[in-house]
Amino acid sequence: MQQNFLMLLTLFFMVSCGPPEFEKNTRILVKGNIVDENDVPVSNIKINIYTERARGAFVLGNGSTNEDGSFSIISLFDRDEEFQIEIYGEQLFSNYFYLRDTKDHPIRNLIYDLGIVKLNRLAQLNYNITRTSPPNTQLKYAFQYLNTECFQVFDNRGLNLVESRCLEEVNLNRTLSENQPEISRGFTTLLGSVVSFTYSIDNKPEITETFTIDTEDYEFNFSY
Repeated sequence: MQQNFLMLLTLFFMVSCGPPEFEKNTRILVKGNIVDENDVPVSNIKINIYTERARGAFVLGNGSTNEDGSFSIISLFDRDEEFQIEIYGEQLFSNYFYLRDTKDHPIRNLIYDLGIVKLNRLAQLNYNITRTSPPNTQLKYAFQYLNTECFQVFDNRGLNLVESRCLEEVNLNRTLSENQPEISRGFTTLLGSVVSFTYSIDNKPEITETFTIDTEDYEFNFSY
């Protein structure tokens, strides 16, 4: 008797913990074209369609771009406040995220046409700051550069500019003093973008330098 009860209990958990049903197994079409910053098609870029549930995120569908940069994916559909189509640049290109509240703003024809999505090639900036001045000299510095992710939020009226954020400017601030007079770090930004470096030595007036990231591995050296 006890063994039968345990078998029934196990079966109950297997059924109740199985994958959820999404909108009566409705299918949608997700399509578009991926190009780089020079409008050249990008192949082999991964696309994932996600939905959020109380138990976590679920992948509804996935695919990748063809040689001509196009993609066409048949996916499951879910009415969700955080329905997402995510395009990953594989650490070579920027990432793109399409977000939509499909509970209140569904697409009636079930075709999600992203059109042309532009991904920017990435570059790594490695910076080295060394001190050549006397001890106790203080350096305050800041880098201003572009983020590598684009989040676009859509509703029935189209792109929601207030909630969207795309390739925003990042500010990296730090102070070097006697405890840490030198530093070697790095960050990822967009190839071809302009980076600003602002610094002040011993609280003197700030000086700003700008430079263009023209290689995938950019080295920036500064001494004070």
